[in-house]
Amino acid sequence: MAETELDNMALTFDEYDKLIEKFGKVKTFSSETVKLNDILQEAEITEDIKTKYLSAFKLLLKHIHDDGLFYRGNNQEACKYINYILYKEVQHEIKRSYDKDLIKIFHKFLEAYGKKRSMQNRCISNIYSIEDQTYNKINGLYEDVITIEQIHAVRNYLNLTLYQNLKHITKYKCVKLDYNQKKVHHIQEHTGEQIMHNRHYSKIYPYQKQNNRMNEETKEIVQMISIVKLLIIEQILSILQMISIEVAYTKKQKIPI
Repeated sequence: MAETELDNMALTFDEYDKLIEKFGKVKTFSSETVKLNDILQEAEITEDIKTKYLSAFKLLLKHIHDDGLFYRGNNQEACKYINYILYKEVQHEIKRSYDKDLIKIFHKFLEAYGKKRSMQNRCISNIYSIEDQTYNKINGLYEDVITIEQIHAVRNYLNLTLYQNLKHITKYKCVKLDYNQKKVHHIQEHTGEQIMHNRHYSKIYPYQKQNNRMNEETKEIVQMISIVKLLIIEQILSILQMISIEVAYTKKQKIPI
């Protein structure tokens, strides 16, 4: 079965996740040796084109200059991602056509960058015009990936919050039980002394009442722990249901349609 444009463009879940994390760390481009205007001048980009597509040129330079992703040479996955975000910037932010004429301009820009860095072919062959429906399908899938990441963040927050609450309640339970046990032991000893010195039930009753009250407090704490455990189970089941869509994504296969 022949590969489609979508097959050539799509990244796996792990590839896309790695790239957005890597590229996301650099918010703006800054370099003492590589200047955007120098590259534009070397590529003979006109002022009119520069003005229209300045944000796209900045975006391209920021990503293409990440040596960590290109230290082994041309990184096909990174180039696919760059082509995707360039299309998104041009079509949806600048509101221009990501056509073959513009691709030629981007190629000239990349060639000029290569001359500055002695790297002649970084992503040049991977920057090309794509069909609108191809972008729409890929963009929908990548947005699902972002949704999954958000779900993971919520899940981790819930797990941490529940763990901390349970830890504090458990600590309270242990302290309270220890306190109750000591008081019960003290009351029992004192009650024994009262029995030896006074056989009247009226003398013993106040201690028995206090003992019973502490037993009720202990039961209440145990019930509280049981409720928290049930809440944790409920949260886990809810989270598992929320992230069930992640099953469709695998580490070894491309993101399916």
